Amino acid sequence: AVVSTQSTGTSINLTAVLMQMLESGLLRSHFYFKCSHGGSRSVTMNDLHEAHCSILTDFVKFYQDRKPATIMEFNTHKAAYTETLKDKLSSDSPLLETVQ
Repeated sequence: AVVSTQSTGTSINLTAVLMQMLESGLLRSHFYFKCSHGGSRSVTMNDLHEAHCSILTDFVKFYQDRKPATIMEFNTHKAAYTETLKDKLSSDSPLLETVQ
């Protein structure tokens, strides 16, 4: 499979966002909600992988909906998405969408 440099860079940037959410404790609410609503009792690497896929998929939709004029706007949109994600994880429904 051919992976573009742009998509690889996006994944690396969103891995950093995921790590921020983990380190700040915000992602904990997603995992707690998932475990208490039918998930396993402990968080696994698969859960982390699913969260990463959810964030990546959600960001791509967010970014495309904003129709940036150039790639130079990437960081502005990533920052806006990060704030949106923080709001989601701080809400009463912090569960990230599952990617099928």
